[in-house]
Amino acid sequence: MDRSEVKEIAHEAAKEAVRETLEALGIDTQNPAEERADRVFLRGQRVASAKVAMAVRIVFITTACSGLAWVIWEGFRLAVRVKGS
Repeated sequence: MDRSEVKEIAHEAAKEAVRETLEALGIDTQNPAEERADRVFLRGQRVASAKVAMAVRIVFITTACSGLAWVIWEGFRLAVRVKGS
Protein backbone atom coordinates (compact mmCIF):
# COMPACT_ATOMS: atom_id res chain seq x y z
CA MET A 1 0.00 0.00 0.00
CA ASP A 2 1.31 3.39 -0.86
CA ARG A 3 0.67 6.68 0.90
CA SER A 4 -2.31 7.75 -1.24
CA GLU A 5 -4.13 4.46 -0.57
CA VAL A 6 -3.58 4.80 3.16
CA LYS A 7 -4.79 8.40 3.01
CA GLU A 8 -7.92 7.39 1.10
CA ILE A 9 -8.70 4.56 3.55
CA ALA A 10 -8.21 6.90 6.52
CA HIS A 11 -10.41 9.53 4.88
CA GLU A 12 -13.22 7.03 4.26
CA ALA A 13 -12.91 5.68 7.82
CA ALA A 14 -13.11 9.19 9.24
CA LYS A 15 -16.18 10.02 7.12
CA GLU A 16 -17.90 6.84 8.27
CA ALA A 17 -17.01 7.49 11.93
CA VAL A 18 -18.38 11.04 11.74
CA ARG A 19 -21.54 9.84 9.98
CA GLU A 20 -22.13 7.14 12.61
CA THR A 21 -21.52 9.60 15.45
CA LEU A 22 -23.92 12.16 14.03
CA GLU A 23 -26.58 9.50 13.43
CA ALA A 24 -26.11 8.24 17.01
CA LEU A 25 -26.84 11.80 18.15
CA GLY A 26 -30.03 11.80 16.08
CA ILE A 27 -28.80 14.03 13.27
CA ASP A 28 -29.97 13.15 9.76
CA THR A 29 -26.80 13.02 7.69
CA GLN A 30 -28.74 12.37 4.50
CA ASN A 31 -30.52 15.72 4.60
CA PRO A 32 -28.18 18.46 5.86
CA ALA A 33 -30.41 21.30 4.63
CA GLU A 34 -33.24 20.13 6.91
CA GLU A 35 -30.84 19.84 9.84
CA ARG A 36 -29.61 23.37 9.24
CA ALA A 37 -33.19 24.66 9.01
CA ASP A 38 -33.99 22.92 12.31
CA ARG A 39 -31.00 24.56 14.00
CA VAL A 40 -31.97 27.98 12.62
CA PHE A 41 -35.53 27.49 13.93
CA LEU A 42 -34.28 26.39 17.35
CA ARG A 43 -31.96 29.38 17.56
CA GLY A 44 -34.88 31.64 16.73
CA GLN A 45 -36.92 30.04 19.49
CA ARG A 46 -34.06 30.49 21.96
CA VAL A 47 -33.62 34.15 21.05
CA ALA A 48 -37.37 34.78 21.25
CA SER A 49 -37.51 33.05 24.63
CA ALA A 50 -34.71 35.25 25.92
CA LYS A 51 -36.57 38.36 24.72
CA VAL A 52 -39.77 37.25 26.44
CA ALA A 53 -37.86 36.56 29.65
CA MET A 54 -36.33 40.04 29.51
CA ALA A 55 -39.75 41.62 28.93
CA VAL A 56 -41.16 39.74 31.93
CA ARG A 57 -38.27 40.95 34.09
CA ILE A 58 -38.83 44.54 32.97
CA VAL A 59 -42.57 44.31 33.71
CA PHE A 60 -41.87 42.80 37.14
CA ILE A 61 -39.31 45.48 38.06
CA THR A 62 -41.54 48.28 36.75
CA THR A 63 -44.50 46.95 38.73
CA ALA A 64 -42.43 46.62 41.89
CA CYS A 65 -41.01 50.14 41.52
CA SER A 66 -44.44 51.60 40.82
CA GLY A 67 -45.88 49.85 43.86
CA LEU A 68 -43.05 51.11 46.04
CA ALA A 69 -43.50 54.65 44.72
CA TRP A 70 -47.25 54.45 45.42
CA VAL A 71 -46.64 53.24 49.00
CA ILE A 72 -44.19 56.09 49.61
CA TRP A 73 -46.59 58.64 48.11
CA GLU A 74 -49.53 57.38 50.14
CA GLY A 75 -47.38 57.45 53.28
CA PHE A 76 -46.37 61.02 52.52
CA ARG A 77 -49.99 62.04 51.86
CA LEU A 78 -51.14 60.42 55.09
CA ALA A 79 -48.34 62.11 57.06
CA VAL A 80 -49.20 65.51 55.59
CA ARG A 81 -52.92 65.02 56.23
CA VAL A 82 -52.34 64.00 59.87
CA LYS A 83 -50.08 67.00 60.50
CA GLY A 84 -52.49 69.35 58.76
CA SER A 85 -55.55 68.22 60.69
